[in-house]
Amino acid sequence: MARASTPTSRAPTPCTCSPRRGSGTRITPSRCRRDAAGRWCSAPWNTMKPRSAGTGNAPARGDRAVRTALTELPEAEVRALLDLPTSAVIAFVDGKGYPRLVPCWFLWWEDAFYTTSGADKFHVRSIRANPRGSFCVERQELTVERMSNRQVKGVGTFEVLETNVAEWGERIRRKYLGSTPWPVADAGVGRVVLRLAPDRLTAHGGDLTLSRAQDTP
Repeated sequence: MARASTPTSRAPTPCTCSPRRGSGTRITPSRCRRDAAGRWCSAPWNTMKPRSAGTGNAPARGDRAVRTALTELPEAEVRALLDLPTSAVIAFVDGKGYPRLVPCWFLWWEDAFYTTSGADKFHVRSIRANPRGSFCVERQELTVERMSNRQVKGVGTFEVLETNVAEWGERIRRKYLGSTPWPVADAGVGRVVLRLAPDRLTAHGGDLTLSRAQDTP
């Protein structure tokens, strides 16, 4: 005869705002509460709040996130963002009509976007068949009380270039690696350059700050 199992009490699972050792950031639901055992309980909705390692910031009653309206970036900030050694994402359409994404290193030069890739790659073949596409470059900064987001997006038609591939590859690598030598010799053989001079370029930014509740006696 099978023995009936004895029900055991299980401690509630702490939510994602619980401190994690070694973690530089955490999710802090602004309506979280501690239970009798000191654990953080789940919340009806969450607010992103970055937390630096070693700090003791805990959610307080009345905390709320405040998001500023998206603003258009000035030209100087757009160019500064495009000059950063951060990856971009290009978007294209495959043969079945589905949108696809590929991250890449890139160079912004004379109002055009450049990247290189293997000539036989799936996204290159798709772009040859349908050159319409776009790119996005995004930068996000996190501090204890603030999250900042800046992004530049361009839409247009890709060109697939098969000349001066090695030179473009070298310029792109120099942007990201500086004088650090590339471990593999690259003469551009079997590669192409993807160029997109956007028909439309948009650049926006916004901030998310946490308005901390004032302590009450």
